[in-house]
Amino acid sequence: MPPNGDVPFTHANVSLARAELGYEPATDLAAGLRKFVKWYVGYYGVRSGPEKENHQHST
Repeated sequence: MPPNGDVPFTHANVSLARAELGYEPATDLAAGLRKFVKWYVGYYGVRSGPEKENHQHST
């Protein structure tokens, strides 16, 4: 059982928005993942390699 507040499985489904509103996503999965990783690295200050530090961003 997942911790409180977590769900065991989820996924986005835009089929209703597509059918009712004619919605089509403007960003494909690969581009969206690249954008997310770029944001995440910038927001949390994640580094790779030997200079990597433990850095936590307070929200």
